[in-house]
Amino acid sequence: RAQINPHFLFNVLNTIYFQIQKDNIEARNSVEKLSEMLRYQLYECTTDMIDISKELAYIENYVTVQKMRMEAGTDLQLKISENIGSFKIAPLLILPLVENAFKHISNFKDPSQNKLFISITLEEDSLFVVDVINTYNSSEGAEILQNSSGLGLKNLERRLALLYPGKHSITRKRNGNTYETTLKIQYHD
Repeated sequence: RAQINPHFLFNVLNTIYFQIQKDNIEARNSVEKLSEMLRYQLYECTTDMIDISKELAYIENYVTVQKMRMEAGTDLQLKISENIGSFKIAPLLILPLVENAFKHISNFKDPSQNKLFISITLEEDSLFVVDVINTYNSSEGAEILQNSSGLGLKNLERRLALLYPGKHSITRKRNGNTYETTLKIQYHD
């Protein structure tokens, strides 16, 4: 059954892809990115560690799909340092930070005021750093953040404690109408 269900899902996505008119490139790209993301989650993330390049490709696809949903003019930037290299990391550690930022990004009338910056770098001594900054509506943002279960970040913190004990840090801070989360992992090969 574990093989039939994904096979069916990918067949349906493939059918939808070909049902979309060829000149509707945006819709075709959306289906294609979704298919790549599902393939990664179902087939690639079955091991304890994965090459960072695959994890970063997944994040790029996720941001691309989310960007299609954002209002035109939203200031959305994903910067991945070119010196990342090759090392192994536990799969799906970056996603909860990025998901949270998209979930809580502000919704100002002027879309250029809605900002989301994601920076992924590698510092000396094998320190992998993910920094996510997003604007949020400070008037309703505090209430939304308080009413949010925060389950994704709690699960992330538990996973980090198990997988990288004493070799990680995660910090969160609010400043005016911005919210910043920084994850640092001392990885090992």
